[in-house]
Amino acid sequence: MDTKHEQHLSADFDSALERDPATRTVLERFGFDRDLWLRQAHELRTRAKGARNPCQGTLAAPEPCDMLELGFSGNAPEATPRRPRFAAAILAGGMATRFGGVVKGLVEVREGQNFLALKLAQLKALARQSGAPLDVAIMTSFASHAPVSAWLASYPSEDLLSVHVFPQFISLRMTDAGDLFVDPEGRVSPYAPGHGDFHFALERAGLRERFSNNGAEWLFVSNVDNLGAALTPELMATVGAVKDADLLFEVAPKAPGDAGGIPARLNGRPEVIEGFRLTPEFDGSAVPDFNTNTFSVRLAALAKPMSLDYFVAEKSVNDRPAIQFERLVGQLSAFLPTRFIRVPREGGRSRFVPCKVPADLTTQAALIEAVLTHTHALS
Repeated sequence: MDTKHEQHLSADFDSALERDPATRTVLERFGFDRDLWLRQAHELRTRAKGARNPCQGTLAAPEPCDMLELGFSGNAPEATPRRPRFAAAILAGGMATRFGGVVKGLVEVREGQNFLALKLAQLKALARQSGAPLDVAIMTSFASHAPVSAWLASYPSEDLLSVHVFPQFISLRMTDAGDLFVDPEGRVSPYAPGHGDFHFALERAGLRERFSNNGAEWLFVSNVDNLGAALTPELMATVGAVKDADLLFEVAPKAPGDAGGIPARLNGRPEVIEGFRLTPEFDGSAVPDFNTNTFSVRLAALAKPMSLDYFVAEKSVNDRPAIQFERLVGQLSAFLPTRFIRVPREGGRSRFVPCKVPADLTTQAALIEAVLTHTHALS
């Protein structure tokens, strides 16, 4: 490591936080790792820009055996698969910058109901139908933790749902040269380092063990802004029919404007590969499906040691370039036996209804109502 640069960076860090003790407290509370941050700064300075997010190995399209259809029932079509016990998790760390910088989960979707309220209504309907209580975890960030916790404090108590809130980690932005990114007033710029924090933060909060002790075998995970991603009896039965995988990612037919990961094979193994990691030799457009970032994972498998990579993400902060290091939850597929469930994205059974900009709430209103009706969230 460049000792002179590390000393310079450490001095800048200490100086900035001496002027901003409130941010220092936030960094300490949400698990800032100074040593990791210094190593990342060194990596940024020494690795060639084009080699920052390498995908090492041979990429190929997924094999037919990697893909399942929603409703898969195993080798015998007439079989009725056992529905395993589930817990659920909602990824709600994001700030809706395109909605005016508010907490995404608290954005109103329909009169008097925000994303989180509707996600919990879907889970409550399932718990009522099954007659069994359901553990629910909500992952927040340093920016959303307090508002989400305050909203939940006013949420009606519910015997059917046991809701737990836990925060992901925190880091500080850098410049492209690996220096500390500060605003014109000299303040540092914190960020949440990606949804790949999920299982690490879940473990830190003790929730994986708690849910397992409560009888859950699988954990269903979805984004707060995708109301199509609901835990349903159909999905539970599909998961129950799978014997040869610990991780099941939901994929949907691609549509214009989709950007993100795809199901693929890396070195012969099924894996979610993000678009920015695709090699020039591999034509990702030939893969017709798109990763929805909804998945089911065996809780016991999450106990396995897994070291996810941090990828370089280039951002613009107040019209200035900045660098973030982010982990991606899809990379769990590099460590666990994985298959993909192909799901619909149209009609009441749609499992992919993302709302990324305010206009989506209008253009997708009919579809949102259809999926909320299908999942009994309005009853």
